Amino acid sequence: MSDSLPQSPEKVSFEIPPELYEKLIDWEKRLAHEAPFYRWLFDRFAVQRVLDVACGTGHHAALFHSWGLVVEGADASPAMIAFAKTRFGEPPGLTWLVRNFLSRHPQSESFDAVVCLGNSLSLARDPIQVAEAVQNMYAAVRKGGCLLIHFLNFARVPDRSTTWQKVGTVLWDGRTCLVLKGLHRLGQEALVTFVVVDPHRPAIVQSLTEKMLCTALESTVKTASCLKVAPSAIELFMDYRPGEKLALPGPSGEHLERAQDLLLVIRKDGTASTAFRQDSAAIR
Repeated sequence: MSDSLPQSPEKVSFEIPPELYEKLIDWEKRLAHEAPFYRWLFDRFAVQRVLDVACGTGHHAALFHSWGLVVEGADASPAMIAFAKTRFGEPPGLTWLVRNFLSRHPQSESFDAVVCLGNSLSLARDPIQVAEAVQNMYAAVRKGGCLLIHFLNFARVPDRSTTWQKVGTVLWDGRTCLVLKGLHRLGQEALVTFVVVDPHRPAIVQSLTEKMLCTALESTVKTASCLKVAPSAIELFMDYRPGEKLALPGPSGEHLERAQDLLLVIRKDGTASTAFRQDSAAIR
């Protein structure tokens, strides 16, 4: 059996319907858990303007806006952006745009912080696409600001195994259904599957699968090196705890299996270069 999954079309959007995605997440609990880390980070970098790349249904962008920050939420999915506009509106200081992370922001160095949350960068097709996305996000950060990227720690998932991460009930199409979220890892790639089942028939109402790149974190660190970011300007935190800093992944890096969530912070110093080499060997 091959260790690589079939290549999907070149896309970087999460195709699950936003209404179903909303039902899978306890947003009040999730934001309460994550918010202290974001507060700490934004205070550290004196953040006033935030770009939320791959913002999904907009909860993080709306949270940051509620803190008095000027926020732009961008996502490749028109359905996600339409949902965010309906859910949170467009008050002064909160903007929604359809744009994927492979598109450079038209205003370089105009944000104090750029964030890419929810393991969204792992939707990139390959390391070269990760590099392009990181380059574009980094270009939007002002000198002295930061880029924050969240990764699910795939090292916790045994290779060639399926882990069922969520099982619950949702009201879907007017009926109570069972929803399952599974993660199947195969080498450097993983499949995330959502299955909605009508338990009264039983029958599968809907099934969706997304491919994830398990090595997106390592590719991001390599890209930062190509951007000439100083090693001291790259920090890796675990599980939304500022005090839990880890060594960067690599041959001599700390083993990451004990962490569930990995948060990579890249500081943009005044001496850093935004010049980028499209060096496939270096990125891979």
